[in-house]
Amino acid sequence: MPNGTQVQITIDAKMGTSNSPITYARYALLETIVPNSNTTTTTKGIQVLNLVLFAKSCVWGVDLVSLPNGKHLLAIDTQPMSLNRTSDMKEKYEEWYSTYVDGIFPCGGDLSEATRK
Repeated sequence: MPNGTQVQITIDAKMGTSNSPITYARYALLETIVPNSNTTTTTKGIQVLNLVLFAKSCVWGVDLVSLPNGKHLLAIDTQPMSLNRTSDMKEKYEEWYSTYVDGIFPCGGDLSEATRK
């Protein structure tokens, strides 16, 4: 990184209301601020945004990484809240998934065998 580069981190969290489907939300933003030739700074460095939403039925996470020269990586992950997957919970989760994820975001592919372990 160029001399004078600074790292800035911003974090915030909010609790949902009792009637909200979101019970808790948190984001963290990390940016490298690179000085340019005029004594001002620009964000031509790296930006990393992590967002996590805790809903009553699932946890939803997003990571967005922006690199210099217009390169970006987006990862979206969702998991049910309950390890005890009763048929009711499974049905609600599948309905949520088919409404908000399936067909909207393409699958990134199966996990490798090493990753599954």
